[in-house]
Amino acid sequence: MNTMKRIAVVSGTAVLGLSVFVVACDKSAGAAAGAVGSPNGASAVGSASVDATNYKIELKPEASYAAGKEGTFQIIVKTKGEYHVNDEFPSKFKVLESANVTYAQAKIEKLKDASAFALTKCSKDSKDSCTMVLTVKFTPAKGATKIGGELSFGVCNKDSCLIEKKSLDSDIKVN
Repeated sequence: MNTMKRIAVVSGTAVLGLSVFVVACDKSAGAAAGAVGSPNGASAVGSASVDATNYKIELKPEASYAAGKEGTFQIIVKTKGEYHVNDEFPSKFKVLESANVTYAQAKIEKLKDASAFALTKCSKDSKDSCTMVLTVKFTPAKGATKIGGELSFGVCNKDSCLIEKKSLDSDIKVN
């Protein structure tokens, strides 16, 4: 028996090569609908942040980096309104390839690398998480370079979930 109550469908086309998947947020259901246009509007490919209707994502680098020494940056997803982070979605981050950066991992997957993903509950009594923080380790070479990659994640409300892919990057200077 199908336990899904409904699948929300949004009309439109992919914006800037980004696609969105809309699925039911019933935790016992695991089905997904096909790609549709983003209900949250366009986001700049390659920006350090995305401020959508139902969430905000930021790439936060450290204040400084030293050549040849491991550093980190964080990808922070904060939900808005009635949305929460889909804790069960297999979030993943694929790094941006760069000649001046060596990443500890080319792909960080929540199912395999759970310790890289930190979730914060919406409130003390909530079962849902409203913030997800991913810490990415890398070692930079000297000079200006770009860090970042593509994050796949899900946010839900009581009726539906949005499964998204967003590209984020930031220029950094390495001493």
